[in-house]
Amino acid sequence: MGPVGIVSQDSTDAFGHRLPKDRPIHDQSFSLGSGQSHNNRVIEDELTPCRYSFALLRFIHKIAALRAIYPAARILLSKFDFKLAYQRVHFRAELALQSCITTKGLGGLNLALVSLRTTFGGSPCPLIFSEISETVTNLTNAIIRCSDYDPASFLSHYSHLLGSAKVEPDDVPLAAARSLMVDPEADEFGTADVFLDDNFSAIPQLDGDSAGDRGAQAALLALDVLGQPLLPDGGESLSRDAVLAIDKAIAEGTRRKG
Repeated sequence: MGPVGIVSQDSTDAFGHRLPKDRPIHDQSFSLGSGQSHNNRVIEDELTPCRYSFALLRFIHKIAALRAIYPAARILLSKFDFKLAYQRVHFRAELALQSCITTKGLGGLNLALVSLRTTFGGSPCPLIFSEISETVTNLTNAIIRCSDYDPASFLSHYSHLLGSAKVEPDDVPLAAARSLMVDPEADEFGTADVFLDDNFSAIPQLDGDSAGDRGAQAALLALDVLGQPLLPDGGESLSRDAVLAIDKAIAEGTRRKG
């Protein structure tokens, strides 16, 4: 049992504007009576390690390595978010009961609310969800490297959200890459990486082709595989959200020169 709290955050609309929002959290590091919180009882050694740390730093190194491979090519960046990431994963019955929150003291209500889905505040939840998000990223990288994949003819259900790539004029010079102290294991295809529920890619745009589309389209196609796209015209028997955060995809998914 734990109390409910509120965290203030910023979100993004389809135009890229920052929007403040409040998110309810489960304070599962709080202990009620026993002196042992829910998070203190987690056996992390039995969970898949979460490897999203330093994702931005790793991504920047890969961009620099790509620039060394392609000194004169544009490198296009795109980013996509899972919508309601933790709500995509269900708890077992035992964990659901252990992750209850209480409304005691709120408006005279004395209720215990059972958490059927993984919580924002439970320490194992990032590790659990990373198994999904890293699988999507690995699939994205595999699609990028597939010689038979043509992003123009094999589209995701979300492809229509992408606009034309936003690039600087041709007379704007490209900065040269400096040598790196580490090997980020970049190759000529580019890369996709992940920070928990944020998938981002850096793909070279080569003369005479649309290779810059491969990263954005491959990520969207991987999301199609993970979460079945919504049926058109309200055809879903149970109401559900798309696995892709649509507004953020419109604002951040269109390729931009890095």
